[in-house]
Amino acid sequence: MLDAVLGRTFRPAFDRLRPEGRYVLFGAADFMSRGARPNYLRLGFDYLRRPRLDPLAMISANRSLLAFNLIWLWERADRLPAAYAGLERLVARPPHVGATFAFEQAPQALRLLQGGGTIGKVVLRV
Repeated sequence: MLDAVLGRTFRPAFDRLRPEGRYVLFGAADFMSRGARPNYLRLGFDYLRRPRLDPLAMISANRSLLAFNLIWLWERADRLPAAYAGLERLVARPPHVGATFAFEQAPQALRLLQGGGTIGKVVLRV
């Protein structure tokens, strides 16, 4: 699972990981300000409500969380081509596409994802 938001869906998605599942959190867009000025009250409330995981429970369930901040790599963009090449070597074949929708059908695609019955990628054609 790849997540750049850390929103309301984090905990349910993490809890649904199968044994040996890996959750990769590479941002927290939900903690970003939604206006010209930060709403510190909302940010503080969201921070206090943030998910907390028990490492011992993660061991028992054999699930893991990898979390990192991509913004720290902003000044290290020169490292990206080599990192991508390494990633490309790990991918044996293209991912399975389970469903394809026209961009105008985005609400139907989202409902399919929310239903939890998808296998493979859900693609929007632009």
